[in-house]
Amino acid sequence: MTSYTSFPVLICGYSREDEFCNVLGLAISSGSSRIYINIDGTDKLLISKSQEAMVSYINSCRAQFPNLEIIVRQSEVNLGAAVSVISSLDWFFSKEQFGLILEDDLEFDNSLYRFISWGGSRFEHDQDVWMISGSNFFSANGELKGKIHFPSYPVTWGWATWRDKWKLMREEITNGVKPPSFFAFDPVSNFWQIGALRAKRGILDAWDIPLAEAMRRRKKMSVVPPENLVRNIGFSKLASNTRTQNYPLDLPIGELPHVNSLDNLLSESSLSGSNVDHLYETRVYGITFKHALTVLMSQLDFVRFKKYSNKSLKARLIEVKESNFRIL
Repeated sequence: MTSYTSFPVLICGYSREDEFCNVLGLAISSGSSRIYINIDGTDKLLISKSQEAMVSYINSCRAQFPNLEIIVRQSEVNLGAAVSVISSLDWFFSKEQFGLILEDDLEFDNSLYRFISWGGSRFEHDQDVWMISGSNFFSANGELKGKIHFPSYPVTWGWATWRDKWKLMREEITNGVKPPSFFAFDPVSNFWQIGALRAKRGILDAWDIPLAEAMRRRKKMSVVPPENLVRNIGFSKLASNTRTQNYPLDLPIGELPHVNSLDNLLSESSLSGSNVDHLYETRVYGITFKHALTVLMSQLDFVRFKKYSNKSLKARLIEVKESNFRIL
């Protein structure tokens, strides 16, 4: 039987030495039962030096906390953001039934663990819930302030899920997606369908875009806390996608209500549906009427796809073998 009083954690790291060490320290101080660490490979000297410092800090933590199990896997080659995250989740859930996933650009306090513990137990058997999230981008919003809500989108800055639900997510991320009609002018559907196609074809290095398309289409949900519990500080020059401090980056961390009151909040004020999704679509993803033309613009993808000879996301994942990794 899965225990939610103490659960394992997966940390995905690459190049941010200081941020990584901070996340690992927070995970230890928050009482993680086991910590898995996945480090993507590199052929760049500067990043290699950062990774050596990360491994050195890991070993110092092992020496300081001998009873804490820290399992580390490092890729021999650079897999890229999408393949590295997916393969690390495959590795993690081959060993664990449930766990928290953290990237190396996050800050949080132990209230995140309390919410994950509550949500893991409460929604384990709810097939409409695919993840428990630690980030709330709308804790200052009048409609959502102080309320648990359920967007039909993945909120993956500090999130947890179960082995069986990760299996469903992975299938959706890697399987084909039907392209929209050339004459379709629905900005939201076009945004996600074309984005998922681009990621699956290897034009975009992303795993969360196909997941968002699938969750929206299949009406699966994230459970979002009544207050923001995770701060994303990943806007440095070492970031993969974001280099400036734009919303919703760097939101302050709020105070989680007592766990005993979360069930009351769930019954009294939880929100889901099109109004909640619309906030994410407009405020977080920036979808506007111009995305109604996404299908027309995507016709250029074929040219780009041929020019760069991209391998599909699925093909790249098939090439990943356990022999590609070192256990440190």
